[in-house]
Amino acid sequence: MLRGLYTATTVMEQNTKALDVVANNLANIDTTGYKKDVAEYDEFNSVLLARIDGDRAYLERGPLKVESEKIKEGYRLTTNTGFFHVEAPGGISNNRQIELRRAEDGTLKTFFRNGYHKIIPNAGYKVLGQKGEIKLESDDFTVDEQGNVIAGGSVVDSLIFSTNRNIIGTYSGGIAFRRNVTDYEQGGFKITHNDLDIALQGRGFLAVKTENGERYTRNGELKLTADGILVNSQGREIVGENGKIQLQGENKIAINEFGEIVQNELVIDKLKIVNPSNIERMQKQGDNLYKFFGGEEMMKEPEFKGKVLQGVLETSNVETVTEMVKMIETQRSYQAGQRIIRAIDETLGKAVNEVGKL
Repeated sequence: MLRGLYTATTVMEQNTKALDVVANNLANIDTTGYKKDVAEYDEFNSVLLARIDGDRAYLERGPLKVESEKIKEGYRLTTNTGFFHVEAPGGISNNRQIELRRAEDGTLKTFFRNGYHKIIPNAGYKVLGQKGEIKLESDDFTVDEQGNVIAGGSVVDSLIFSTNRNIIGTYSGGIAFRRNVTDYEQGGFKITHNDLDIALQGRGFLAVKTENGERYTRNGELKLTADGILVNSQGREIVGENGKIQLQGENKIAINEFGEIVQNELVIDKLKIVNPSNIERMQKQGDNLYKFFGGEEMMKEPEFKGKVLQGVLETSNVETVTEMVKMIETQRSYQAGQRIIRAIDETLGKAVNEVGKL
């Protein structure tokens, strides 16, 4: 019964964090270039439950059926009778369904996605076989109905584990917050006809100089200082390929689709646009700015293949209706957790105050 208290408490705690994320998204619905956040969670490891007075629980290989579905990234595996073993931070988790792929180091792993909905390299938890860690030479492998991993025409290992009869199911201690993921899906466009308003169509960020180093943004609301320096809406310098961008006088400014700034028919500079493929290293810093947290890992920058649109601003990618639905669902989930705790508390109260009288 106390397990139910812990599980309901974790759900309520994570729902509180989810509501904070939704509220922040709604508060920034009119922020130029804002990208919404999505809260992601991990379930605590699923452990096996055995009958009281039953035999000692153990795992053994068995001829169990696995539904194997080929997906773009790898396989989605489902079983209703056995379990898959996933090596999670808290130990071995017993799962009925997993999505796996061959990771860069050759092992079979579950996978996480970044803000571009792409798989994060070397992320995920190892999926174990009967012999332990499974390592493959190439991505050319299959998983059959018995849960066997087949590569090069031979069985490498089996992923499916069966249990003896005293196992009655699994138990998980609830859910835990993993991280906020920023969704970098393209926002809409708002035409302003202002020469200093720009929007990036496609992946990429404008570079901005701050007192703490270079930061990045999708907010294209630009302006000129009294000295002709190009800055963002907070007054921070916009970085060009040659550094600080300084324009001359009140002459008309043109910014072409490549980010080149033209004045008096001369190219003054070109906007520095970064396009990190390892987007999961980008983190919000406030003021609609991002910082690249790479440590020793350098920013991987494929060529910017989008367009710079002049006289246009990118709107937030937050959808009001979607966020409101999320808020309602999260509130209902929180209330359900409250009811569960109240019911368990009342039951425990009766056990203490009434059962003891018998």
